[in-house]
Amino acid sequence: MKYVGETGQQFRTRKQQHQRDVKNKTATNGIYNHLKQNRKHKIAWDDAVYIDREPHYMRRKIKESIYINALDASEKHTKIMNLEKGVKTNPCWNEFNSEVRKSLKQWEMCGHHFLEMGMYFHLTVVIYYISVSKKSSLMKI
Repeated sequence: MKYVGETGQQFRTRKQQHQRDVKNKTATNGIYNHLKQNRKHKIAWDDAVYIDREPHYMRRKIKESIYINALDASEKHTKIMNLEKGVKTNPCWNEFNSEVRKSLKQWEMCGHHFLEMGMYFHLTVVIYYISVSKKSSLMKI
């Protein structure tokens, strides 16, 4: 189970916002909603993977939507924690869903993120995803 997000903030700041939303039981947060319905699941905060970099706001929103749709093309998400599909994109992007999923699987298998690749961005403008952990308890609600 994944959560796809985008941010123009440093990721550490965005992750803290998600953690605060879970702690405060914010109903508009997809991660909190998932944990509320799946009490045995834990979030692997430290295993978040940066899957793309895009400094331009609207392009970042479109890429986020493409990743969300590639992971779960259904109207009511069942495979991801996102509550929304993101910005509306042309259905022609659906043709690339299998390629996007392959790309995401490669990133995940390699454990890559931009910092490991020797790139450091003062303002981390990335698309990321956060997974449910298979490890011991990381955060309880």
